[in-house]
Amino acid sequence: MSPRARAAAGAAVCAAVVVATWLVAVRTTAGQVVENAAKDGPYVRRWWVPDAGADMLEGWATVAVVAGMAAVVTWTARHRGARPTAVVVAVVGGSLAVAEVLKVAVFDRPGLITAGDPHYLAVLAHNSYPSGHTTA
Repeated sequence: MSPRARAAAGAAVCAAVVVATWLVAVRTTAGQVVENAAKDGPYVRRWWVPDAGADMLEGWATVAVVAGMAAVVTWTARHRGARPTAVVVAVVGGSLAVAEVLKVAVFDRPGLITAGDPHYLAVLAHNSYPSGHTTA
């Protein structure tokens, strides 16, 4: 198998994994319950209770991702020059742009969860897949 054929096969497998993850994690009630619990705290009795620890973890994850990307760009600029740095910036920026297009225009998130505060559920109704943190 040629390197190009292996790359194409690998890309096809990755695309299949992305779609399968979306089908299980976003398009099922159980998947949405797990996502909401991971993002905003466990379902307790009647309401989703915001979890300050989860909010702090999300904030630190954002800081770590941005710092990591800045470190990679800085290292590449210092040790490899302008052209490789432009490639790194294009790959990271392109990946984030593709993730946002997938999130907004391709993968929908149906409202499968009806438990909890309707205002809170409306806030969570936006699609969070694919994750910007994970993409970066």
